[in-house]
Amino acid sequence: MNFNPSNSIDEQLVWQNFIAGDANAYAQLYDIYADKMYSYGCTITSDYESVKDCMMDIFVDIYDKRKSLKQVRNVRAFLLVSLKNRLIDKTRKHTREELTNNFTIHKTAEISVEEIFIHLEEKNEIRKKINSLLQTLSVRQREVIYFRYVEELPFEQIAGIMDMNYQSVRNLLHLTIRKMREKLLSVCL
Repeated sequence: MNFNPSNSIDEQLVWQNFIAGDANAYAQLYDIYADKMYSYGCTITSDYESVKDCMMDIFVDIYDKRKSLKQVRNVRAFLLVSLKNRLIDKTRKHTREELTNNFTIHKTAEISVEEIFIHLEEKNEIRKKINSLLQTLSVRQREVIYFRYVEELPFEQIAGIMDMNYQSVRNLLHLTIRKMREKLLSVCL
C-alpha cells in the first residue's frame, strides 16, 4: 500500500458523506478500514477477540455520534488512534479486574498459554524464533514496524498517529531494526 493523495481525498469524501448521513458511506468506511484496523490492533495485543470487539465498538460509536462528528484531516489516523486508545482502556480495565480475581485462575490461564506455545514450538521452530524476536520489542517498536513496513506509511503520518515528532520516529525505527538484527544474529549463531 503506497501513500496515494487521491485515495486520501476519496476517503475524505467518504467521511464527509458519512457525517452528512449517507448509509452507504458508513459501509464504505468499514470496507476501507476494517482490515487495516484489525491488522494494527493485532500488533498491540494478541487478544484478537478484543481487537474485534473494540473495532465494532468504534464503528457503533461513530455511527451513533455521526451528527456531532467533525471533519478529520486523516480518517485512517483517527480510526487507528481510536482503536489504540480503546484497546489500552480495555487492557487497563482487564488488569484491574484480574488483580481482584483469584490468582489460581490466572496461573491456570498461564499454563494453558504455555501449553499452546509448546505445541506451536513443536510444529514450527522458525515461527518460534520470529515470535520470540517480536516479543522482545516494545509496543511502540512493534507499532513503528507495522506502520512503516505493513501499512507503508510515510514518516510524517507515522509521527502523527504515534504522537511523536518526525525525527523521533526515524530514530525509533532505526534502533528497532538494529535491535532485531542483533537478536536475529544471536539466535542464528
